[in-house]
Amino acid sequence: METAQLLLVAAGIVLAAVSGWGWVHSLRRQMRARCTRLEEALRTYTNASVVIGRQLTGLESELRELRQRLAAVEGSGTRPGKRETPCVTAADVGVDEDAEQRLSRLLRSRLGEPRAVV
Repeated sequence: METAQLLLVAAGIVLAAVSGWGWVHSLRRQMRARCTRLEEALRTYTNASVVIGRQLTGLESELRELRQRLAAVEGSGTRPGKRETPCVTAADVGVDEDAEQRLSRLLRSRLGEPRAVV
């Protein structure tokens, strides 16, 4: 009887070890899968941050350049040169002139020029 009990105890120990190994192996696999997903999300976030940083740097450079131009224009006391206007076609004649005047006043107010009385 003692031999049978020893065999049962040994078999129980082996069975517990095998099931414990299986549980640990399964847990490692699940953790590895979770880590892989998190690493991929982190890579995506990092790449997006780099792209956004580049765009932000570009916008900051453009803003700095525009501020320098504005300071140069304000410092010299001159107005920036007018752009060439395209040829007016017959279809363009019907454009809302009130909207153009409002836009002109808005631009003048933004540039700091005194408003003309209309």
